[in-house]
Amino acid sequence: MAIALFSCEENIHETKYAGERRVQFDLSQNLVAAEGGDEAVIAVLLDQPLSSDLTVSLDIETINAVEGEDFQLSSGSIVVKAGELSGAISLTAIPDTEISDVDRIVNFSIASVSDPEVVVGFSDGTERTSVSAEIKDKVYKGVTMADDDSGDQWEFVTQVIDNGDGTHTILNAWGEYVYFYTQNPAYIGAFDAVVIISIGDDGAVTVVDQSPYCQVTDITYDVAADKYSIKLLDVDVFNGGPYPYITTLQP
Repeated sequence: MAIALFSCEENIHETKYAGERRVQFDLSQNLVAAEGGDEAVIAVLLDQPLSSDLTVSLDIETINAVEGEDFQLSSGSIVVKAGELSGAISLTAIPDTEISDVDRIVNFSIASVSDPEVVVGFSDGTERTSVSAEIKDKVYKGVTMADDDSGDQWEFVTQVIDNGDGTHTILNAWGEYVYFYTQNPAYIGAFDAVVIISIGDDGAVTVVDQSPYCQVTDITYDVAADKYSIKLLDVDVFNGGPYPYITTLQP
């Protein structure tokens, strides 16, 4: 009597990985990389898992962005591990002291896949064969008001730079203060009040250094709201001073 032996594991394996296999980008991920904030995630999806790793090689095109200066990638290709349905790399924005006035875009497309039997683009017609990530400055919307009951108030944008040594630099801590009062464009950036601070684990702020023509009298940081409240004086900018100002900064 002959007995035929079958491997259940082998049959399940063959059924699980049978048929045409497809890969495409996953557009549901975060595709905006903010300086000092979230990373962009460049991910691909398989319509069914594979029995071996799949490497997805990428073509990368940049618009107004330079790798190593504006952003860095965790890898130039994406690996989907055997038995899994997705893989991803990250794009991190590199903080700088400039606020960009142009869109910074990184475009990705699938150049090739390591398994020639895997087809690019799902059969449902979505064909997601390219994806774009955007690099954003992390800017704070600032409001400064004169603390003299004059009602003067103006809005501006600025940045808070992580110096990597436990300190942060607040750029433009009172906005375009002199320009606001003189309306002379020549003063834009001429008196950019810079304050360097350290922030304790409890949110307590210590002023490490600041521009010579401004004097911070008080500064607090709300960790939960990521909000700065700054009281400062201008020193020797306008005659008759110093003049007190209150600034709030929030993303």
